[in-house]
Amino acid sequence: MKSTLSLLLLAAAAALTHADILVAELSGKVSQHRNEGTFVRNLATINSPHDVIVDNNGAVLIGSLDLGKAFKLTSLGQGPQYLFGDGTGRSQTGIVQDANGFIYTSDFQRNRLYKWTPSGALVATFGQNTPGADHIAIRGDILYVTAFFNNAVYAYRLSDLSLERAFEVQLAGPTGICFDQNGWLYVCGYNNGRIRRFTPDFINGFDVAFNVASPHGMKIGPDGYLYVCEQGRGKILKIAPDGSSMTTHISGLGLPTDVCFGTPRLREKPLPIGNSTIN
Repeated sequence: MKSTLSLLLLAAAAALTHADILVAELSGKVSQHRNEGTFVRNLATINSPHDVIVDNNGAVLIGSLDLGKAFKLTSLGQGPQYLFGDGTGRSQTGIVQDANGFIYTSDFQRNRLYKWTPSGALVATFGQNTPGADHIAIRGDILYVTAFFNNAVYAYRLSDLSLERAFEVQLAGPTGICFDQNGWLYVCGYNNGRIRRFTPDFINGFDVAFNVASPHGMKIGPDGYLYVCEQGRGKILKIAPDGSSMTTHISGLGLPTDVCFGTPRLREKPLPIGNSTIN
């Protein structure tokens, strides 16, 4: 029994360690890479992808900045399918899913957020007056969103979608946001090229990276390092949580805006006749 449990734990650890990296490139595609950075394939061609996640069922969800819609990719060789969004520009920028399957998106242009069912039905509009609502992260029962025009982070309770708090992050144009396993918060400053780390109570913060060219989306990887979209140089940077090291992990990208870790479970499907590009 003990041997079987050990094997299961080792298999789970291996699966997590080898999670692939997905990158949303504003130039018009979502690309897949192995954990060590090796290119695998382009998963989707779509107008201005802004955020990307692997949902709870292994499908790939993509928010389009200019189309104002979110799309779902479930099959290889078939373009992503429309999921939700009214087509108003910059209305599906951030995207995240909670443990119950509900999807949350941000509306950069109209300064608010939305809650959707997994099938794409609108549940609620909330967070009105979140200036430049951008990337989103969830910790526990709280949703956190960067407010690009207010240089702040806003926190909303998932239970009733009410505002819990808002706090300044001392960054110009905050974009990417994520938490590590210890509850430390990381936020990118798009306009001043900095990345800050905050204690779990958000009282103390310090810089872990400087002179990053237009940092955008970012996530903590399975190895505990921070993976940041350096949009201005077309790279994914790998940064130690304490800022002690910073290296290029992936290069040659077209305006990367978001990165996520996961292993998409996509059905194999023959390539369709014609163009599967989403416009």
